[in-house]
Amino acid sequence: MTPHGRPARIGLEVLVFMLMAGCGGASDRPEESSARDSPSSPPPASRFDNGRERPGVLMPLPQNDVLGTDADRDHIRDDIAAYIDATHGDDEPARLGARQLARAFQHALAHGGDRGGAIEAGHESGRAITCLHDLLGSEKAGGIVGELEARTVDTEERFAAYRMMQRNVSGAYFPGGNGGGICRFDTTGLRTP
Repeated sequence: MTPHGRPARIGLEVLVFMLMAGCGGASDRPEESSARDSPSSPPPASRFDNGRERPGVLMPLPQNDVLGTDADRDHIRDDIAAYIDATHGDDEPARLGARQLARAFQHALAHGGDRGGAIEAGHESGRAITCLHDLLGSEKAGGIVGELEARTVDTEERFAAYRMMQRNVSGAYFPGGNGGGICRFDTTGLRTP
């Protein structure tokens, strides 16, 4: 694909992602909440250094059942962070890109109930998806996006919050493209396997 086709492709993929949940793409029957994100579970100790992350200024996240437990306050649900570390621990670009997307999804659930919050979450999701595609290629990035979406929207309450975000982004413009600032972490020296 030519460099000129890349922004359109990524823009289309972001649009498809945004519409997936609206059409029931993530799951029509999310599972019930499990002990994996219960408030009494301590966060798993991470062997990873997240010092490369540059998430910027983030809106505070409320404490509620929809968002689950985020004991270390990194804006990623603890069970999702543990999954990312376990699955992508040997692939730093995939791990950091997945964390960026998981953070965007968490903010979509938290702030997608109003149009401004939903649009900002859509832009952040688009940046994360673009970053993953740029670093890992379409096939691997697509797998990460699909799996994180399914794990994020895993209860009826989360599915309802995600659907609300989908309704609030309806008709919004999400430009594709690449360039500086897409990855919310330092990519210097990272190699893709």
